[in-house]
Amino acid sequence: QYKGGSIPTPRLPRTTATAAGSFKAPHVPKSASTTPEERASFGALLDAGFIDGFAHFRPSLRGAFTYWSVRARNRGPNRGLRLDYAVASKSLVEG
Repeated sequence: QYKGGSIPTPRLPRTTATAAGSFKAPHVPKSASTTPEERASFGALLDAGFIDGFAHFRPSLRGAFTYWSVRARNRGPNRGLRLDYAVASKSLVEG
């Protein structure tokens, strides 16, 4: 039971694992909407052995975004960011 303090780190199986959701951290070198720390944290997830499933299975697809600025009217010209990811352990993707 959680009684305050730090949230315990979940223990994931060593063989396979997946995570999906809105990570709010585009994996790009620079983005006006995120901090270097946010981008680095997602990079650390990939460095830990996870693979961006969408990029892995659709490597040539460009312009597939999950967020567009409404204020800047970016949906029409398709200027956006990918903030939602499905990542999986290398062992799961590579079989």
